[in-house]
Amino acid sequence: MGVTCIHLLTGVEPFELFDTDEGEWVWRNYLKSKVSNELGQILDKMIESGRKKRYQSATELLQALQPNVPNSLPNPSTPSHESTVSIPLKSERPPQPYRLKSERPPQPYPLKSERPPQPYPLKSERPFQPPPPKVKLISAVGVDYTQLQNLLADGKWEDADSETFRVILKAAKQKGTYLDKDLIGNLPCDDLGTINQLWLNYSNGHFGFSVQKQIWLECGGKIDYATEEKLGDRLGLFVNNKWFDPSSIIYSIDAPPGHLPARWVWEVRGGSFWVVGWFSSLASRAAICAL
Repeated sequence: MGVTCIHLLTGVEPFELFDTDEGEWVWRNYLKSKVSNELGQILDKMIESGRKKRYQSATELLQALQPNVPNSLPNPSTPSHESTVSIPLKSERPPQPYRLKSERPPQPYPLKSERPPQPYPLKSERPFQPPPPKVKLISAVGVDYTQLQNLLADGKWEDADSETFRVILKAAKQKGTYLDKDLIGNLPCDDLGTINQLWLNYSNGHFGFSVQKQIWLECGGKIDYATEEKLGDRLGLFVNNKWFDPSSIIYSIDAPPGHLPARWVWEVRGGSFWVVGWFSSLASRAAICAL
């Protein structure tokens, strides 16, 4: 009823009388003639968004409009010589120029239960990523990187991590699991670049040697234990003054940047606690190879 009143007073559609930015009615801006403050306050109360803030009955509204009207309405069937106010009976419903009370009026803004359009992906959703371009599987020493590419393309991060250790050993021409800083420092740039590009492509730039290299540079770019600890902390592999073990590696795209590949370091040092700078050594080699 309140919306109908301000529509009749202004001649403007209700949609234009509600300011969605401020969440309030601005009907006074469209008045053809001024209304008293008292009437304006009554109309404001009639169009309150909260039901409990509105008038709860016709009697209450009439009392606000005509303060001298008694609390109880006269019985229409009983004649009276006193002046009465003509109002519809409670069982009668006056014509509805706008909408019935049982109908939901148009909403100028989304209801609380409705989810507004999302200008960005929800936390649980990931934006669509086009398939990464194929990487040229180049090797200076004849290593086949097809298996590593297939595992990464299928999102099998753990298997790809183990395969990375296997191909690093082949690129270093090592038959066992031994690697030292000198061997790491002589890994062919072509092979290191292929492994790195595969991890970059299939993680959308989240994992790879070049990501680890950049973090290493931010940690000081040195090959020493202090830098290794800082780097391990940033990679999520040195937590609470303790280096990782295979069970603590996070095989998920939600892992910290540069977290993978990582298992090769554990395999090289045979599970020992002491680290002599394998991550830093490989990051240094990545920098020399301009990855």
